[in-house]
Amino acid sequence: MAEIKYWEGAEKKPTYWVVRVQRGGNTLSSLSIRGVMLMVATLGLYRFWFVSDLRRFFWSRTLVDDSPLEYTGRGLELFVGFLIAVLILLPLGLGLFGLSLISSTVAIISNIGYFILLTFLGQYALYRARRYRLNRTVWRGLRLHLTGSAWLYAFKAMGWFVLSIITIGLAWPWASASLERHKVNNTRYGNLKLHSTAKWSDIIKPYLLIWAVLVFPLLVFSAIGLWVYTQGAGNLQLLPRSLQDSGMNEAIGLYFSTAPFIGLILYPWYRAVIMRTYFSRINAKTASLKAEFSTGLIYKVWIKSALVMSLVTMLLGLLGFMLFTGATIILPTAIVQDPAFLAVVGGIAYITWIAVNYVVSITIYHFGIWFYVGNSMLIQNPECIEETVAGAKDPVSGVSEGFADALDVGGGFEIGL
Repeated sequence: MAEIKYWEGAEKKPTYWVVRVQRGGNTLSSLSIRGVMLMVATLGLYRFWFVSDLRRFFWSRTLVDDSPLEYTGRGLELFVGFLIAVLILLPLGLGLFGLSLISSTVAIISNIGYFILLTFLGQYALYRARRYRLNRTVWRGLRLHLTGSAWLYAFKAMGWFVLSIITIGLAWPWASASLERHKVNNTRYGNLKLHSTAKWSDIIKPYLLIWAVLVFPLLVFSAIGLWVYTQGAGNLQLLPRSLQDSGMNEAIGLYFSTAPFIGLILYPWYRAVIMRTYFSRINAKTASLKAEFSTGLIYKVWIKSALVMSLVTMLLGLLGFMLFTGATIILPTAIVQDPAFLAVVGGIAYITWIAVNYVVSITIYHFGIWFYVGNSMLIQNPECIEETVAGAKDPVSGVSEGFADALDVGGGFEIGL
């Protein structure tokens, strides 16, 4: 074991361990470029091996008290899990599709039921996927693992989602804190149980700000629009004179034109508050985790990612324009104007844009967040961790995460824990 750090003048009482994340550099860039190219060549099937390589890289660059994390998952596990999940979901989808052919009413009911079922299974799969990732994470010879019922988590998540819908989103802080506690309180490192003290009050203020800025105006405008529609089929002249004179139309236009940008500005701040708060509410016996990264660092990653992606988009657009212009000169007009040719060119351009931006997302955004958040963390009073021994055997297969990938709820593209 590495030596525990002490405060100066302390009587050999352990105080903290430091978490360090080493930079990725050219190694991560080459790994990402190679992985994305193989994903394109295999029509996306290589993503299971690609994300496993990325996790090994991220984990190996993360040192807790100078000891690196180790990821032991394999791409083949995820791929086999994905295939099994597809074999389970495909007959279900075909059966519901058959029911939808009976009548339009049955079609609506079956589609709603299918959406609810997939949402429920998605929450189940996310919990199982987290269990897989934790089970494949090793530090100093001991594994992390996740106990508890994935079915219970799915029922709890669905209940909170329904309540959040009924309360127009106001119940979400309670839901978020409750689900966070459920995940952390069932997490183990060896035989050491983790505990979360996350509360709704920790995040209610930033959430209410976003709700008041983005959701409340939408509710007001929607209520006015519904009233106008029910009174006269959308005739705005039926609005009270005071509302007409107050510039209501201008206000609605301003809201819908600025809300997306306001959301983009506020979201990094909100995510930073959530991550910093939830991380700092994790403890295990005497040990406690502290995260002290600034919101400015998160904005730095977001802005850098956005600028690079914008630059890449412009450069790819310029390159595509030059290539297409050259093609119009070299190739016959009949071929250039053929819809099939244009569809192929458009498809290649779109795939290229997605692939390049995915590399940017991994190397700048994902690793940037991992780097700044990781390097801000420390573990206070970690002496109890030194006494940890291996916990109960917790075998978990790749079906857990493959199921999440098949449902398109994270799964194979989730890099972090």
